[in-house]
Amino acid sequence: MDLLVVTAVKNDLRGLLETRKSILDQSIDPHWVIVTPFDFSETHRACLEFLKLGQVNRLIQDDGHGVYSAMNKAIFESEGTDWIWFLNAGDEFAARNSYEIVKSTVAKIESRWLYGGHFLGSESRKILGEFKSPRAFKTSNQLFARKYISHQATIFQVGFLQESLANKNRRKELY
Repeated sequence: MDLLVVTAVKNDLRGLLETRKSILDQSIDPHWVIVTPFDFSETHRACLEFLKLGQVNRLIQDDGHGVYSAMNKAIFESEGTDWIWFLNAGDEFAARNSYEIVKSTVAKIESRWLYGGHFLGSESRKILGEFKSPRAFKTSNQLFARKYISHQATIFQVGFLQESLANKNRRKELY
């Protein structure tokens, strides 16, 4: 079981560098996976350099057709017992020990997913607000962005996501 931090990125070197800084600043080394098109762009070349330097554990090539497609590819190319935390290009950890805390937590919980609070920041890196973790998850809050849970603050067991996506695809086949 490992806790994977997955970054989906396409043509966003600036955002990728911000996320990389946050990854490298963690109190323990995250298991970092990047999903990106292998198109020899500036971003792709940087990913290869991070891999060479040992800062990235794995690069996954995708088709570049969107962030959700990239995230799904990472899910299906990971082990079901692993946990996955999506921090896309430009996203950052809230604190220097965020990864360490979550890794310790997932090792001892029964649930197959967990969530926390998050900070909302601007492109100029100014904190616009802090959103505390809601006491209970409510789908309606997600739909109307009230006391919502950010995807960057949600960590899932990979097998849970694989099963959910497989069930979704089966339902599509029925119609």
